[in-house]
Amino acid sequence: IMTHYELLGVQSDASLAEIQAAHRRLVIVWHPDKADEQTTESKEKFEAIQQAWEILRDSTRRAEYDRTLANDALKNESSGIAVSLELVLEDADVETHGDAEQWVWPCRCGGFFRVSVDLDESSTVVGCDSCSIFARAHLEEENE
Repeated sequence: IMTHYELLGVQSDASLAEIQAAHRRLVIVWHPDKADEQTTESKEKFEAIQQAWEILRDSTRRAEYDRTLANDALKNESSGIAVSLELVLEDADVETHGDAEQWVWPCRCGGFFRVSVDLDESSTVVGCDSCSIFARAHLEEENE
């Protein structure tokens, strides 16, 4: 299955301007009024391009989409996600919300990377809760 980024031909860390330019380029080719032939394939392709644009142009929807991709990548152990940072356990704060504890690292945007303390993994890819940046959180303490 192709991601919205792959469909538009951009990297997962592409700027909004890059995404918009790719969208415009593809619309010229696949728009039903512009396509040489109006086939079911061209109509489906155009609809997929529009869906990708609708999600990736909205920062909240894009961050949610990116988190979904990261979770899917963890399940499949193949990642189309650009991991921008490496986080270590020693740099994390612990926050408690009700009965749940989370390791928390600040992001440069002002948001946070959050991972459940109960997660039974040595590392995981986690998205910022405010932007589309992803980091790999190493969840085992380093031996000195």
